[in-house]
Amino acid sequence: MPIRAWVIAVTVTFAAALSGSAAAQTGPVMAEAAEGPRLHFSVAAARGARSPDKKAKVFRVDGVRLVDRSGKTLWKVKLPKRFADHEVVMDAVARGTHDQSPWLVWPVEDAITGVVQLEDLIVVADPAGLLVLEAKSGQTLVDWTDPNAGSAGPRPLTFDTARYTFGRAGVSACGGRAAKGRVLARCGDELVYFNGRTAALVSLVRPAEPANVRYEYDRHYRRGADAFTFGATLPLGDGELVFQAAIASH
Repeated sequence: MPIRAWVIAVTVTFAAALSGSAAAQTGPVMAEAAEGPRLHFSVAAARGARSPDKKAKVFRVDGVRLVDRSGKTLWKVKLPKRFADHEVVMDAVARGTHDQSPWLVWPVEDAITGVVQLEDLIVVADPAGLLVLEAKSGQTLVDWTDPNAGSAGPRPLTFDTARYTFGRAGVSACGGRAAKGRVLARCGDELVYFNGRTAALVSLVRPAEPANVRYEYDRHYRRGADAFTFGATLPLGDGELVFQAAIASH
């Protein structure tokens, strides 16, 4: 399967095109794709939900559609229920931005933590899982729910900013910047995902249920030189996901 990609990843505003090498980009804001159709998110008002901010309203993301640059909808799909479980609070500015640019992630990042859009696949991440769609039809190929989502187990790994790498023995690692305790990044023919509680690794060549590991503070956390830095190493598949030189917010 050819993997020529444009990537949309989630908290800055730059676009980054990735080649088939082991390069990776991450960060929570949807950058505009340089070419091709874009994924649009649809939202609906959350009935009965109230925002602490009286100037904001609560919504839920309930669907996506792929739209070409002429405005034609190529397909649309309803998202799995877990996406609607994430409340999205938007003030007038965020709602106006979403209405004008429904492909942007930042107004809905409480429910959509990232998107990676490839020629053949589209991966949509949320705080509790991954959805892999066939780019041509929107057909669901993988719908993975984090088995640790909502659990009251060990405390999650949370941080404001960090550097991460993923690699295997004898194979060059890929990595980049992680923010808000999250990673969603293409690493060669695989995708690395982390939501604070669970790391997952999914193949982009033969999409299937991802290898995953639960983060455990006692096993994986390493204190840094001072109170503000730390490291963490999680075994993932046959490789390792490593965080370092980060500002922790435990």
